Amino acid sequence: MADKRGRPGVGVAVFVKSPRHPHCILLGKRKNSTGEGTFALPGGHLEYGESWEHCGQRETLEETGLHLKNVRLLSVLNVIDLEANYHMVEVFLQGDVDESVTSEPQTMEPEKCEGWQWFHMDNLPPRENLFIGLREFLTEERTSLSI
Repeated sequence: MADKRGRPGVGVAVFVKSPRHPHCILLGKRKNSTGEGTFALPGGHLEYGESWEHCGQRETLEETGLHLKNVRLLSVLNVIDLEANYHMVEVFLQGDVDESVTSEPQTMEPEKCEGWQWFHMDNLPPRENLFIGLREFLTEERTSLSI
């Protein structure tokens, strides 16, 4: 979301892959924030001095309890929705669940997320039920997403 000076923020979102859930991505239903009631990828704001990959790992762990490995860049989008007062530079990553630590998500921040669920790429929630950044990402042609 834009700050009071009108500068966009930098967000990181992670397409989490798991061998236990082939061709699926992990989505959580947002609450008490922008996009309440929509499904979003794990992620959050990039901290000062933090790499994209570390941010994706940190946010995924904080939100889902999952440790990630093989985190890599997919795409960067300039996501603007002035009607929703939303302007973020969104960094989309892909990472694999490190099953040597844990394999299934937990709702670590119940005040921010109703719960995590695996969705097959061919059976995602309707477009209008997806968070702004994810909706924009999926609108674009994305051939590098090898779920």
